[in-house]
Amino acid sequence: MNSPAGSPAPRRDTIEIVRGGLKRRYRRERRFRLYGIASVVIALASLALLFTDIVAKGWQAFEQTHLQLEVHYDPDVLGLAPGASEDELSAADYEGALRRCSRASPR
Repeated sequence: MNSPAGSPAPRRDTIEIVRGGLKRRYRRERRFRLYGIASVVIALASLALLFTDIVAKGWQAFEQTHLQLEVHYDPDVLGLAPGASEDELSAADYEGALRRCSRASPR
């Protein structure tokens, strides 16, 4: 016998109970690892989806559009009288002249 003197020999039932408990423990550990891996995969997939969405919606921001317009600053369109002062020139409707020119240009 391998048991020390004075201690009873382990019974087969005890060993089977321990082995059964170990099997459950290992199953739980495997399941816990799978949950961890699944959560990491879901997080990475969500991150990839987020970046894909950002790039899909924002790629046009990297393009530039250049327009070349010939703008005539007509005093009637700007709302200026002949011989206007600097204050009147700074308050003139330059945006209106640009809008009018962009509407009139061929597309």
